[in-house]
Amino acid sequence: QKIINSLLRVNVEIIECGILSDGHYNDKDCTLFENIVQTAGCKTNENGSMITCLANYGGYNFKRLPVCNDTWITGIRVAFHKKDLYGAIHACGHVKEKGYRLFMQHMIYLSYLDQEFLNLIDLANKIHPFAFYIVDSFGTMTEKDLRRLFCLADHNLHPDIYIGFHPHNNLQLAYANAQVFVSIQTSRKLMIDCSI
Repeated sequence: QKIINSLLRVNVEIIECGILSDGHYNDKDCTLFENIVQTAGCKTNENGSMITCLANYGGYNFKRLPVCNDTWITGIRVAFHKKDLYGAIHACGHVKEKGYRLFMQHMIYLSYLDQEFLNLIDLANKIHPFAFYIVDSFGTMTEKDLRRLFCLADHNLHPDIYIGFHPHNNLQLAYANAQVFVSIQTSRKLMIDCSI
């Protein structure tokens, strides 16, 4: 809670407070939550920051997600693998139907052929998430890879959908790629994930 309060004080726009996950977690300092109610400590939010949670497809039953009541958790980041694409798209539909802002995070992008990536964008356009992510799951994405994926997304994704970048730092490329990401000329809104 101290970390969240500090982030709210400095006007961080989007704060992810933890992970929705099926199971029972009784540790008050754990950020694994089995339901939205357990995140109630995150609800101090007077400055308009968006408070979100992550839910991994296969690790959480999205049918249990309550209707968004616009008090504290207003966005859900859904992470999934290519093998689970259509089931995950269905889960993303549940998130949208319940009134949450949807952050679509498809992992291991470098495993997608360009046509598969374009199909993914087409599915995203139909469901219309708040944000569509480019994810470097193993931290091996080069600048060339990033620019190619960004170009495909920027030219084919609905113009009011944010493009997010979720880097990992296995090869010490995350910061360099983040700089590339924000330097690309676009009129689209962008977001970059970071961690504390």
